[in-house]
Amino acid sequence: MTPLLAALFLDAIPVQGLGRIAMTLPLCLAISVVYKAIRCADTRDIARSAIPLWITIVVGMYVVGFVLGGLFLLLA
Repeated sequence: MTPLLAALFLDAIPVQGLGRIAMTLPLCLAISVVYKAIRCADTRDIARSAIPLWITIVVGMYVVGFVLGGLFLLLA
């Protein structure tokens, strides 16, 4: 029997529907916070400047996804 933490990596958790879209939100938030933590000189500015970047990344990913999905449906 594998330990619980190892089982999370060996057996994938099925995520479908809106769960797939919702899983991009914390990923984009983590990317924006890490990026701004590297770029900001003052740590108090990280949260204030990470939120607009997070929104930009999320909207950009969704736009690219919808465009590629529409292109796939058009060509399929």
